[in-house]
Amino acid sequence: MRLGLAVSPLTPGVRTQEWSTMKGLVILVLCLMIDGGLGGFSKARTSKSYLKNHLLTSKGEGRGTNSITHASHSSIPLPGNDEEDVDDDDDYIDDDIYKVDSTGCPVPFGGRCRCAMAMYQKAEKYVVNCTNTGFTNVSVLNALPDNTEVLIFTGNFLDILPPNLFGTEWNFEDMETIDMSNNGIKEIDGQAFHRVSFVKTLILNHNSLYIVDSKHHPRVFSNLISLESLHLTNAFTENVDSDWYMSSLEIIFKTSMLTRLKKLHLEQNELRGVRDPKIFCTLPSLEHLYLGSNRLTDIDLDLLCLQRLAYVDLEYNSILRLDSNATALLDKLTARNANFAVKLVGNPFFCDCKIKPFYRWLLMTETRALYHESYRCFDGKPASNRDVPVMQLKHMECDRASPAPVARTSSASLVLGVLVFAMCVLLSVVIYMQRHRLVRRAKSIQPQLQTAIQNVKRARQYTNIERDEEAPEVSV
Repeated sequence: MRLGLAVSPLTPGVRTQEWSTMKGLVILVLCLMIDGGLGGFSKARTSKSYLKNHLLTSKGEGRGTNSITHASHSSIPLPGNDEEDVDDDDDYIDDDIYKVDSTGCPVPFGGRCRCAMAMYQKAEKYVVNCTNTGFTNVSVLNALPDNTEVLIFTGNFLDILPPNLFGTEWNFEDMETIDMSNNGIKEIDGQAFHRVSFVKTLILNHNSLYIVDSKHHPRVFSNLISLESLHLTNAFTENVDSDWYMSSLEIIFKTSMLTRLKKLHLEQNELRGVRDPKIFCTLPSLEHLYLGSNRLTDIDLDLLCLQRLAYVDLEYNSILRLDSNATALLDKLTARNANFAVKLVGNPFFCDCKIKPFYRWLLMTETRALYHESYRCFDGKPASNRDVPVMQLKHMECDRASPAPVARTSSASLVLGVLVFAMCVLLSVVIYMQRHRLVRRAKSIQPQLQTAIQNVKRARQYTNIERDEEAPEVSV
């Protein structure tokens, strides 16, 4: 009886504790089942919040017996009583794709990258930096944190950027910059940049893009509707002539609808010219065009179609001088935009008499030719112009042998030759028409010719006899 009396009062409490513990475990199992069943990246986060809220609710209901507290310590570490501890619990509840290691990045990144707030372009951003990390594919980007603002994924070994490069769950509304330079990229699928429509800067410098034939995807940039800056410096393969990939790039611009693009970088791409001068006219918001370190010899482009154009970089090309058409184009751009500027530093100017129009234009134009005082003559005539600043030229000569007199002499020789030929033909015709008369005339004078020939022979014979009969003079 005493034992029964001693036990019976505790029985309800024990049952209550067991019930609360089982209730908490059931909720935990249900949440894990929901988490595993949904399986999606976005659904996993919803399950995580759901789990935390229910655990906290259950904890509050069972405070009298502390059953949930003991159950939690035996399975999953629970947060403390304040809200800050609740946030710190994420790493314990999340699965591997959400867990972060000492680098601050999700576990699938393998500790190769750095994920944290950092200064980028003079502003503090959440940066995921995977520079020279040796990745051979981009599957790891499926675990990219959705709050990423700047992705630096450079110096890796990637041949192809496949469709849905960043997965299919998140829209990455915070992402502003993607830098995938120096990865050896050869091909970009037409759907690679889905779900990053808020990106403003895309950097693809120093790759080996092959955008012709079957690997030409016209809509490769079509999802980047907010793109403002596109960097394609040294981005294309050297195994294809620049004329071909520039033609493909023109189609890409037309079909991708980059209506907000302000800056376009095409430096170091071996460009010698473009087939269609209107190649950039499908970029209505373009303000800065970078064409430096190519092989251009002139400004053979239709730039008047770009209403907002304010800067053209043509430094270190193969320009010997600008002709009147090019300088007139620059003046028209300046008339429309007083802040317009062009950069021509580093071109191999040839300073002879043919550079005079360009020299005078530099002296008089209102166009801002940046650093024009540093333009130098690569060569010229006289030879003393070599390495002289263009703005300090005093003598500009050309070859003394002018091509014009040579042309006139050649023409006179041609006319004389034609006249001689015509006279020969005319003479031949006359002889042919008078051939019978000439034959009769020759027969009538033949005896006279024979007599004359005999007389000449006799005279020559007598002369020889006289010479033989002359006695030599003998001195005594």
